[in-house]
Amino acid sequence: MLIGQTTFVFAHKYFFGLTELSVNPRNQTLEIIHQFTAHDLENAIAELKQENFSPEHQKYDSYIRDYFNEHFQLHVKQKKLNLFGLG
Repeated sequence: MLIGQTTFVFAHKYFFGLTELSVNPRNQTLEIIHQFTAHDLENAIAELKQENFSPEHQKYDSYIRDYFNEHFQLHVKQKKLNLFGLG
């Protein structure tokens, strides 16, 4: 029995992101908005690149752009639509 000894373990390995897809009615283009927690994204890139990564990094914007280009894919499968209620 241990008395007077306390051990705390904290872990943070939870990544959360949202991606919103919408069609712009003015020009009929698909718009994609990614929302991520900055420090989670920075940690993922730092781990991949094996270097310190923060907003002060010289290639901050290009690393983030490259990360999404490598890890985000959109697959479109055209399918015949069945329309109901049309005369």
